[in-house]
Amino acid sequence: MSSNKITIELEDRKETRKEVRALRAEGVLPGVINEPNVDSKNVAVTLREFKKVYSAAGRTQPIEFSLGSKKHLGMIKEIDRDPVLGELIHFTIQSIKADEVVAAEIPVRLDEEVEVPAKKVGFDVIAVTHSFEVEALPHQIPEEFLIDPSKLAEIGDRILVSDAIMPEGVKLKTEEDGEQVLYIVEAPRVTSEEDLASDEGDDGSAADVPSEKGDGGDSDDAGGDSSSDKDSTKE
Repeated sequence: MSSNKITIELEDRKETRKEVRALRAEGVLPGVINEPNVDSKNVAVTLREFKKVYSAAGRTQPIEFSLGSKKHLGMIKEIDRDPVLGELIHFTIQSIKADEVVAAEIPVRLDEEVEVPAKKVGFDVIAVTHSFEVEALPHQIPEEFLIDPSKLAEIGDRILVSDAIMPEGVKLKTEEDGEQVLYIVEAPRVTSEEDLASDEGDDGSAADVPSEKGDGGDSDDAGGDSSSDKDSTKE
């Protein structure tokens, strides 16, 4: 959980659909605020300010957003990017309450300060699952799970979600999630001469074929065809 309060000031937005193109051209990012049993609110903020907040909060940490004279608590639940340029074009914030449990997808990574026995003998450690969902009060949500890799020694050794140490007040969304594999030890892949010859002779790779998928224009607030980031970690 972040020790510093993350804040952002939003403005009401009247522009919708194709009108938001003009906003983006001025460096303004359109978005919406979702709240249970209430109509979504169209809002906007400078792209620069949103990037700063998204870098700090990602989709795991609560943020305090101001709208008019009122302050609210929320979490960034979704962002959309231009499919060609990769630039942010839209965001969604979910309004939450400080005393109500929320769900969040939390990234995991191996503790780099702990030696991995399997790697010492040349085995590969494969990351199978990069994140998993937990439930907690907003102020208790961890930014990430740091995994101890010391038990990864032999081929077949694995670390499950249930092996992750849960901070106080944090629990898995479902018990079944605990059986997911986070990391597993495998034998190193041996590249044969036939594999190398096959790779060299394969000149018609997908990367050489131009994509026929176009931008599609701004058919709605999110901007027509877009790449939606729903499960990634902080960017």
